[in-house]
Amino acid sequence: MTVITSKQQQRIGNLADLPVGPLNGLLPGEFGYATNAKRLFIGNVPLTATCDGVIADFTFNVDLNSMYQGGYKLYHTASGSGTEVDITSSIDVITENSVNNVESSTVTLDPIPDTGVLTLYYNTELDTFTADQSFESMLTASLPSGSALATPIKIPTSRYKYVNVNYRLEDAAGNVRTGVIRLTPVGNSNAMIKDEYDTTSYTDLDHVFTVTNDGTDMELGYSSSDNADIFWFLETWQS
Repeated sequence: MTVITSKQQQRIGNLADLPVGPLNGLLPGEFGYATNAKRLFIGNVPLTATCDGVIADFTFNVDLNSMYQGGYKLYHTASGSGTEVDITSSIDVITENSVNNVESSTVTLDPIPDTGVLTLYYNTELDTFTADQSFESMLTASLPSGSALATPIKIPTSRYKYVNVNYRLEDAAGNVRTGVIRLTPVGNSNAMIKDEYDTTSYTDLDHVFTVTNDGTDMELGYSSSDNADIFWFLETWQS
């Protein structure tokens, strides 16, 4: 029996050049790999909605808030035109909806499009293994007393919606604290945080972790009166 070896290469390039849209976008089922960011995407069947020139809100069965912002584009085809026009910049507000664990997004457009058809082209990101998310590649940093983390732990909100920071704190006296910090972005300026841990000393390892969200990244901060080292790895999920 003859062995035939084939090689298949999908589109590759920089993340900023991720192709989306009717002209050169990823086709449904086609892969695109961002070599500079090591992120993998797949094209989807476009979604459509009818516009009447009056309504400004349109709902699509996809969670746009959890996507890479360059991973989708909205086009408008005016009645009788046949020409698709990119109106992504007209998206004023994106509201996330969730019914029976099924998520969708309502986009509010300004200005309101004329009668015609809206077409949403989008790529879904496929989660891939990265070294900073494994036991074998646990990261370390020093947490001096105060609140200044030399290298902040940042998580891009456009890429991940649920994050667990698995950590171990240890000070010079040998006190140990292990736990999981759960982070979830809320909108473009807030985030939820929950820290569950066990410790050998509540007095010494008194670190209180905080989180901020600047619309691009969640950043983990802390306050403490004790010097300690932190060892951590991330578990991340897309919605």
